[in-house]
Amino acid sequence: MAESDINTIPKLAQRAKADGLPISEYTIRRLIRQGALPARYIGPKAVASYSALVRYFSCADGCDNTPATAGTGFGIRRVEL
Repeated sequence: MAESDINTIPKLAQRAKADGLPISEYTIRRLIRQGALPARYIGPKAVASYSALVRYFSCADGCDNTPATAGTGFGIRRVEL
């Protein structure tokens, strides 16, 4: 049986891991919440396209996903003593 392109978040993470993409369920949920990954809700469950997930991480849409930059937000920072 062929694997479906539209899946729930746990199945998307499982398929990504099987294909060698280390993407967690948490990351997929965050991308959906931010609107970076389009999804639909069927009841309480979100479903999204695996091809859209791969397209986002391969920057196929013009690389609109911004890289993390040093010095912004919270986290560990260097302190000169």
